[in-house]
Amino acid sequence: MQVVYQAEHLIDAHLVRGRLQSEGIDAHVRGEWLTGALGELPLQGLLGVCVAERDVEAALALLATWQDEARREAEEERASNPDGGDDEDAGPDPDAAFLA
Repeated sequence: MQVVYQAEHLIDAHLVRGRLQSEGIDAHVRGEWLTGALGELPLQGLLGVCVAERDVEAALALLATWQDEARREAEEERASNPDGGDDEDAGPDPDAAFLA
């Protein structure tokens, strides 16, 4: 198994895992049970989404496609709302941590 996505939080990890699984890629959340020890462990790098070695290229390609879509949506939102607005409505972070 190889980590293809470094998640910010547990919900993020499960969303990515679910999307990969919906595309037929068996994916697992690594470090899920470590979040209970947040006072004892460093906060970064605990959660990742892993896939089998045979699925790494396909998973990374899907993640890159999703990242491009999120970036385009964010740019379109900014273009349609030039005065700014509420950042919480901006959608997913287009610069999410995909690993190569």
